[in-house]
Amino acid sequence: MGKRLVSVPPEFHQEPFYKAGDTAELKGDVHSIKEVWQNGYFLHDIASFYNMNEPFPVPWSNPEEVTKLAYGLWKEEGRPQLENLFKARNKTEARPLIIMYTAIYIQVMHWVNRQPVRSLQGVTEAVSAFQYAPLNVSDRLQYIIASPNQFHAFITLNELYIESGKKWAVFLMKNK
Repeated sequence: MGKRLVSVPPEFHQEPFYKAGDTAELKGDVHSIKEVWQNGYFLHDIASFYNMNEPFPVPWSNPEEVTKLAYGLWKEEGRPQLENLFKARNKTEARPLIIMYTAIYIQVMHWVNRQPVRSLQGVTEAVSAFQYAPLNVSDRLQYIIASPNQFHAFITLNELYIESGKKWAVFLMKNK
């Protein structure tokens, strides 16, 4: 598969990620999960929705690797970039990064449970139902999604990554 443009399913119409009429480009020449994350939101899950997992890997089949990658990416790239942007009071450039790392967080919360994101409708409640969900995750995610250009959204997202990183590791150890 080269590139394939697909309509974003209504189940994924959730601002700020997607709205009605949006399309997603599923690229066959992307070789890493990190590359996929940098090319759009929920692309693995949208590919799964359309039963188009080839050539995409199925990341929810290897949650240990995905959690390490997501947490490392946040810690080494996302958090430092956002700290610098907010220090410079550059909310405009911070916004897409907050949205991307929020999408990654939502995906990993599902993938640790060995399932794709099937819908963004009610996703904050779905995430809070997971056994390893941090306290008040639903309220905190709702805030981040509603205000992705706010410094406090960055602080909240950072707290979620820190808390979840620990919970993911414990959950995965218990469920091997």
